[in-house]
Amino acid sequence: MKMLSKKHYKIKELLKTLAKSRYAKVFLAFFAFFEALFLPIPADFILIPLALANYKAAFRLALITTIFSVLGGCFGYFIGVYFYEEIGKPILLWLSSENYFAKFSTTYNKYGTIAVFMGGLTPIPYKLVAIFSGATSMPIFDFVWASILSRGLRFFLLATLIYFFHKKSVEIIQRYFTPGIIFVFILILIFYFVLKIL
Repeated sequence: MKMLSKKHYKIKELLKTLAKSRYAKVFLAFFAFFEALFLPIPADFILIPLALANYKAAFRLALITTIFSVLGGCFGYFIGVYFYEEIGKPILLWLSSENYFAKFSTTYNKYGTIAVFMGGLTPIPYKLVAIFSGATSMPIFDFVWASILSRGLRFFLLATLIYFFHKKSVEIIQRYFTPGIIFVFILILIFYFVLKIL
C-alpha cells in the first residue's frame, strides 16, 4: 500500500508540474489522441488536473480533449477498416477484447451508433468501439457524429463541474461522475428507443 501511495503521489506531483508547463495543452492533445487508440488510461486522467490548475480554461481544455480524442478514434476506425488483421487485432488482443469482437461483429452495425455513444460516454473503452466500427464497416459519418456528441458530452460535463466547483469537484467526480454518466446514457437510450417506436 505504501508503494502504491508513493507512486500515486509521484504521478500527482508530475501532473501538477505538467499543468503549469507551456506544453500542457500539447501533451493533453497527444494523450487524448493516443488514448483513443491504445492507451489504457482514460483522457480524464490528464484533463482533470490540468483543468483544476486553471479552471477558467476548463472548457477550452475539454474542447481540445474532445477534438483529439475523436481524431484518435477516426484513426482507430481506419485501422479497423484497412489494417484489422495487422494492427487492430493485436490491439484488441493486448486489451483482452478480441473475443468481444467475435461475439458482436455480426450484430454491431444494427446498433452501431448506440455502441459508439456508449463507448464515448461511459467507462467502456472508446478505442475498442473505434476499431469495431471500422472492422464492421459502420458508416464513417455515423461514427464521427456519435463520437463528437458522446466524447464532447463526457469531457464538457467534467469541465462544467471543475469550472463551478473547483477543488470540490474532485470529490463529486470520484463519487458521482461514473454513476451519473451511466444514468445519462440510459436516459438517452430510452429516448432513442421511444423515438424509434414512434
